[in-house]
Amino acid sequence: MLCAFFIPIATMSEKTLSAQWVAKLKPLVGRTIIGVRYLNADEVRRLGITHHPICLQLDDGALLWPMADDEGNDAGALFIQAGTKTAALPVGAPRL
Repeated sequence: MLCAFFIPIATMSEKTLSAQWVAKLKPLVGRTIIGVRYLNADEVRRLGITHHPICLQLDDGALLWPMADDEGNDAGALFIQAGTKTAALPVGAPRL
């Protein structure tokens, strides 16, 4: 599966690539997480992956989940670095 925002990395400097991705992801700023779940069997099948990743649902309908790499080859684990208001959170959410 190819990401819709695919940029040939070999043709760009890391600084340029980083700046472009930060700009593309700016719409996530200010969004609110309204749901947390694992992707279901049908979603995993449609993505062509093996494992079920944790999924964060945002207030605008967007879904975020960790992948093994930027090509979407499989699900990934979500690492969590807790803050002062979220100190009780676990360190990570595994793929299943």
